[in-house]
Amino acid sequence: MESAKIAVLIPTLNGGALWQQALDMLAKQTLNPDVSIVADSASTDATPTLAAEFGHRVISIRREDFNHGGTRQYLATEAATCDYLIYLTQDAVLADEHALANMVQMLRDNPTIGAVCGRQLPHSDATPLAAFARAFNYPAQTYIRTQEDIEKLGLKSIFLSNSFSAYRRTALEAVGGFPKNVIFGEDMFVAAKMMQAG
Repeated sequence: MESAKIAVLIPTLNGGALWQQALDMLAKQTLNPDVSIVADSASTDATPTLAAEFGHRVISIRREDFNHGGTRQYLATEAATCDYLIYLTQDAVLADEHALANMVQMLRDNPTIGAVCGRQLPHSDATPLAAFARAFNYPAQTYIRTQEDIEKLGLKSIFLSNSFSAYRRTALEAVGGFPKNVIFGEDMFVAAKMMQAG
């Protein structure tokens, strides 16, 4: 599927200083997405203006209409022509210029994988607890989780972060997409459904 189309999808609300850094690193990526959409929840700072300046399509949504699952599903619908959907949070500053390419390559190389998340590293000003949490949840080695991991890992077998993740559209649609009325955990909900589906 060399002609597969790729979308970068980012919900935002008052991104602040990290938003500029996130946009800078996105602009340096070796993989250029076919579609890039920012869904902004009525920011009162320069978040949507900056996104537009960097060439991202900006969609405005009301704050009261935002939720983690519904907004991500809305973005998936807006990127209906794309085969791979990469979701970022506004504070996800990519570590290097190959981050997007590496993530998509995991899906291209492994047709049985429905979703993948990137490793999160602590920000430079992270507290020791925050740094430990990143190291614990995001080890340095790549791993693939399957149904065989459930007995040993329990809930951890479906761990998937929404900060930097990518989905194969066909797999996402096969499990009904993101749940539309959840305020958190939409990523693990989808991961659980994908694992159940094999």
